[in-house]
Parts: sequence; structure tokens; C-alpha cells
Amino acid sequence: MINMVIQRLTKALSGRRALQNIFEKMHKFALSGMNIGGVGEAHQSGEFNALHYIKNKFKRDDLVIFDVGANIGQYASLLVTIQVPPPFTAMSSKIPSH
Repeated sequence: MINMVIQRLTKALSGRRALQNIFEKMHKFALSGMNIGGVGEAHQSGEFNALHYIKNKFKRDDLVIFDVGANIGQYASLLVTIQVPPPFTAMSSKIPSH
């Protein structure tokens, strides 16, 4: 039932130039609701709280956390800040930009 309503609304509203601004705002709102693209600082994005949760939930010496797609090392810095138990090794690499 709900899928049919969504399909009908989508068909009726799709491609309407007059509604473009509204759709762009809805898209931005949806992305911010998923914490995508709105905040550049790891302290503000929820990553800090996530690391605290992981640290408290998994109290182990052999915990391994990967920072895939690292840019300037904010996530690794957070690991040091919240004192993830040793051994903790920070590793960096440079990825070609071309």
C-alpha cells in the first residue's frame, strides 16, 4: 500500500523544474540525517562518541581499529585522545591524487 502511494507520488512529481529547489533541500536534509557531508570535524560528527563506545564495550588489549580512507589523521588522533589501550600504532600512507 505505502509503496504504491510512493510510486504514484514519485511519478506525479518527478521532473518538475518548479520543485527542484524543494528536492535539493530534502536531499540535503536526508544526508545530514545520516551524518553525511555536514561536518568535517571528528569531534562533531559522532566519531568521538563512537570510539568511546567501542573502547568501553570491547575492553581488550588486542582491539584493532582501521581508519580506512584517512585524510589528515583526525581519527587516529582521537584514538590517542581517548587513550585506546596499548599497543596502539598509528600508521599513515600517502595515496596518489591522480
